[in-house]
Amino acid sequence: GQHGASAVLIFMPGLKEITDLHAAMRGDDLLGDASRYRLCPLHSSLSTADQKMVFVVPPRGVTKIVISTNIAETSVTVNDITVVIDCGTHKEMYYDPRAGMSCLLQTRLSRANASQRAGRAGRVRPGTSFHLFMKREEPHMQPQQLPEMLRCPLESVCLRIKTLKLGFIREFLAKAIEPPAAEAIDHVIKVLATLSALSTDDPVVIGGSGSGVE
Repeated sequence: GQHGASAVLIFMPGLKEITDLHAAMRGDDLLGDASRYRLCPLHSSLSTADQKMVFVVPPRGVTKIVISTNIAETSVTVNDITVVIDCGTHKEMYYDPRAGMSCLLQTRLSRANASQRAGRAGRVRPGTSFHLFMKREEPHMQPQQLPEMLRCPLESVCLRIKTLKLGFIREFLAKAIEPPAAEAIDHVIKVLATLSALSTDDPVVIGGSGSGVE
């Protein structure tokens, strides 16, 4: 930050963590000094004006510190970042087919996520990334993030299959590279049938009896 040309990007799991860290940094004698550091929270719920602040290059001698969720991993690119600090976790929506509900869970990144975050540093000149997990954890991390279809409710997907007349739900989803679990598909079909969201012409099996193949 000696010449105002470098910036730091800190990846945090969610808005609460961003808000807490931002407050702590503002209250710090060194980091809270506006003549030396410009603190810029970045989250999809923030106003457009607040989000635009992350793209402004600070004056000479001022280091910009962007505190962001994974929105800065792929969706938003801040070109002057030279240092990345990665907390190593993010929040993902997961669907529990047994409970029939979704929940937001904080989970360890995949190796691909961590690599993508590291790549945010050094876009204009050589950069450095720091990842806050142990080296011994890396071999046990998932290679890739779990596809959204395996984490989120299937209702909208199933209804889209029927709206577009793509065939039977089970047969169509089975063609996916990583198809959802059979019990998840069973559950959503029964729910949609109960709500009359699937027509009676669909060969849906409810209660374990019947001759349908849906």
